[in-house]
Amino acid sequence: MKRTLEIILVLGMVGLLAACGSDADKPERGIATDPEVAVPESEAELDMTEAERRAGENEEEEEQEAKLIDESQM
Repeated sequence: MKRTLEIILVLGMVGLLAACGSDADKPERGIATDPEVAVPESEAELDMTEAERRAGENEEEEEQEAKLIDESQM
């Protein structure tokens, strides 16, 4: 009886340890994580739709990439 209780406790502790970990480890272990929710930084962004914000972000990224390409060609 005592041995059975010990085995159950050990298996329970192993299960708890397997469930622990950081959010960075969860995708590696196949555990789904909630996506991060972006909060607009200015009031102008609050009035924009998500598609408009993403389009603006894409434009900024393209401008930065173009600058890097121009600098690397000089």
